[in-house]
Amino acid sequence: MSLAYEGPHLAAPVGSTGNATHKPVHVGADYSSVGMQVVVEAVGATPTVTYKWQGSPDHNPATSVAATLSTAMAGADNDITLDAVEPGAWGNSITITLTDPATDTADASVVVTGRAINVTLGYSTAAIDSTATEVVAAINASGAASALVTASVKSGDDGSGVVTALSATNLASGSDSGNWYDAAFITDASDTLSVATTAVTAVGGSLHFTCNPAARRYKAYRLVTTVNTNVTYRGEVYLID
Repeated sequence: MSLAYEGPHLAAPVGSTGNATHKPVHVGADYSSVGMQVVVEAVGATPTVTYKWQGSPDHNPATSVAATLSTAMAGADNDITLDAVEPGAWGNSITITLTDPATDTADASVVVTGRAINVTLGYSTAAIDSTATEVVAAINASGAASALVTASVKSGDDGSGVVTALSATNLASGSDSGNWYDAAFITDASDTLSVATTAVTAVGGSLHFTCNPAARRYKAYRLVTTVNTNVTYRGEVYLID
């Protein structure tokens, strides 16, 4: 007897790092069970990732709120605003860093690692010389950064002012609509239901199953990682007939 399933639907993208509430996966109702898997792709020294799955019976993406950040740097007309490109709590894990290179660089440049956006600022004559307008343009021109955020000059500023260095700062106030509950899953060891967090330390997959009619009929699932030390991972959701 073969098992019919649909997936994987990515609940956390390939190469995920750090701690985050990831984007919800919408599953509808045409399934009997759900398989939820965290796949550890690579590890470093003393690795561990701790996570849980959550489900929502009433999540509606249309009423979720996008994460945002408006800077408040010293100076005039030099602040920027970043808005997550999609609504939801996932955007709260996006960070922006403005780095003073302390050596001559022609223009601002952008590097993205996971959800961390790092802008190395332009520098000449022993000082940063990138304006807010130039930083906004560099972020929006980066494919990796613009997949996470849309940058703009802060309302009320004209963008002509020179920015300052900024340590890693998170976007905030993103939220997933609806009620979210820790998803009960069937444990491998004893075939009992559990809502405990799971810790994984080795490369490979950790698959949990939940039965749709067993409790609430969830419309969406999301992965929440709460501890991550030197682990690269992805999250997958499978719908099972």
